[in-house]
Amino acid sequence: KTTNPTNQTDEEFGIGRAIREVISRTASQNPLLLIIEDVHWSDEASLATINLLANSIRDLPILILITYRDTDVSRTHALASILPSLTRAPNATRIPIVGLESDDIGTMLTELAGDSAEEIQANDIATRTGGNPFFIREIAAALENSKDNDSADTTIPEGIREAIGRR
Repeated sequence: KTTNPTNQTDEEFGIGRAIREVISRTASQNPLLLIIEDVHWSDEASLATINLLANSIRDLPILILITYRDTDVSRTHALASILPSLTRAPNATRIPIVGLESDDIGTMLTELAGDSAEEIQANDIATRTGGNPFFIREIAAALENSKDNDSADTTIPEGIREAIGRR
């Protein structure tokens, strides 16, 4: 029997336990990969369920991959309160993802924008995007569409404006 270590309602805790049981049964029959993306958008009940899963499924062939944007998690964010517990979970490994380096950005721009990217300074794009592949791809698409080789004059592509606006 698992006790309710969080402030979840009995119904939320019951749902979390039910999810854990289904995942446990499935993993006991076949190895299981569970991918939970964008956890920084999760509500507290979902985070408590993720924490329960990570810390209670030990001897089963299961890999839980959890992704989140660390830039979106302040110290007061609900995810910040369970990160230490997730990090201490059995066999947990935290892998920070960093932006691409200038050489990789240059390669990516050339592959995506072709001749339009020849004169672009990868260092400038690295500074402007933080090495974020999504932003680099959007800038490459804008370059390819406009055939504009001057990165200093490139306006912020619509895809980037939309992504920032959703935050």
